[in-house]
Amino acid sequence: MKSVILSKPERDKARIKSDTLHRQTISHERHRNALTDRRGNIVTHEPITRHGTNMPLLNRGLSLPIRLLASLLALYVLGVSAYHIHQRRPNISSTLYAVTIISGVSAIWAILSAMVICCAKRPSLLLPMVLLDLVYMGGFIAIAVLLRRDARTTCRSSKICKVDKTAFALSVANA
Repeated sequence: MKSVILSKPERDKARIKSDTLHRQTISHERHRNALTDRRGNIVTHEPITRHGTNMPLLNRGLSLPIRLLASLLALYVLGVSAYHIHQRRPNISSTLYAVTIISGVSAIWAILSAMVICCAKRPSLLLPMVLLDLVYMGGFIAIAVLLRRDARTTCRSSKICKVDKTAFALSVANA
């Protein structure tokens, strides 16, 4: 076997080339970003996150309680409007129907969005969720406008009046 004497720059080039050949990407899905060293050991590279936290997990952790609270508020407004529909069965105004339908759809959306936050793994769902959140917010602004007459009344001893004012306040808070 013939031995070749390499100069220092040529040896450095050869060493860099051999190092790059040893860094092979592993095809296994779990170790997609993993590399191997010269001995074949897996060297993982952790994703760089801001302040050492996992931001998507933090975002889910903060968003889920807010979604659950929004669904409870929407269910309260739905319950109040359903109670009024039950009490005023023959003479039901279109305003009361609109409040019931908007709060019902909003309650369903709040519950579904909470489930999407828990179960979804793909960030492609974020844009439709943001757009539907804007529709959700607009619906509760409409409920607040429709219930503004109930918020101006004075309550002396009627519990129903206080419930109506609470429904108005929760619709403003949910918007």
